[in-house]
Amino acid sequence: MGRWLGGVFGNTKLATDPQASVTGRYTISDQYYMRQEGGWLAPAGTADRPAVSAAEVVTDHPGATSGVYHMQNSNARTGATGTYINYCLFGDSNKHFNIAWNLAMNIRFDQSNWKTYTGASKGNNTSAYHWNKWTVNAPENLSTNQVGGVDKFDYTQSCIGWGYFTPFTKIMIMTYSDHTTGFSDPGATAYYERASSSGNLRDLLSGSTDNVWSSGGRQGLYTDGNLTSATWNSARDQQQYTGNPWTQTQSTGNHNMSALTLSTYNLVFNTGVDSSSYKTTGTCDYNWTRITTTMCSNSQTGNGYPHVMQHGLGLLHQEAGYGGSKMYSLGQDSYCDNTNSHTATNDHRHNSGSNAFCNSGGWNATVNGFSIWVA
Repeated sequence: MGRWLGGVFGNTKLATDPQASVTGRYTISDQYYMRQEGGWLAPAGTADRPAVSAAEVVTDHPGATSGVYHMQNSNARTGATGTYINYCLFGDSNKHFNIAWNLAMNIRFDQSNWKTYTGASKGNNTSAYHWNKWTVNAPENLSTNQVGGVDKFDYTQSCIGWGYFTPFTKIMIMTYSDHTTGFSDPGATAYYERASSSGNLRDLLSGSTDNVWSSGGRQGLYTDGNLTSATWNSARDQQQYTGNPWTQTQSTGNHNMSALTLSTYNLVFNTGVDSSSYKTTGTCDYNWTRITTTMCSNSQTGNGYPHVMQHGLGLLHQEAGYGGSKMYSLGQDSYCDNTNSHTATNDHRHNSGSNAFCNSGGWNATVNGFSIWVA
């Protein structure tokens, strides 16, 4: 309802109102009243009014551009409920699926500091790719930490962002290739969704195992860039199916096996126990992956070779003293026969035991990492 304010009759004014529509002269009393009534609020995403999500920013600012905004969500994981600066990506109808995304993780293999925590050099077993890296308790930047006393994530470098700790119903995996310049020019990109939130990504990736998360398989795929062809490891006849459901478009089949449609598989979080349905065979010591898909189930015909590392993000594998780990696998592959471009040349892979990653076919020079986004 309107009232006399500032010597004129009208409704409460917002900070987003055009300057030409804000008239009158306002006393301290008038200004206090307008604040109490929700007027003259700072725009969502500013230091004075942190947004709860990227969606709130774009709702409050129609036409907002992608970039860093102040964020705060009371439903975030403990340790990430304060105010943070995080990157918000406002998608178009093509490569980002017309969704407002919050940055959760950025891993750039093509940058020298992606392996470190906050700029400090670490050994192989504690660097950014490692299994334990996915269990941090608050946003982390791997190079620069703060701006003006507020945690800022140098999103062009590797980081674990605020979105990693907030509830979500959609997740997007964006790959980087040798021609990728940034978030607005990705390689192959896909997203998955479910009807309701089941928590934050950090806890899903370190809590219950074999957590089948999405509903109905892959929801969208942007294929500009790389990795659109299904591949398998020709050195291992037992590996029938090695296509990567989130970066490849078509069905995959090998050795007269019937083809599998890659888009039908759901995401699986945290396959990290010996009894996992995604262990590949009963003989391997362990086969852990932070994010994979139901295509990796050990009951899937064509996944029978014992020395197989799953496709996915954040992998560890060991059998009979042979093992290895890497951040990103482009399809199931034998750790001892990394052929057919399954591993990026600059992925910081870690070896244990003899002959792990014996590199019989060479590494993939076009893959430069990935980022994860939630909404």
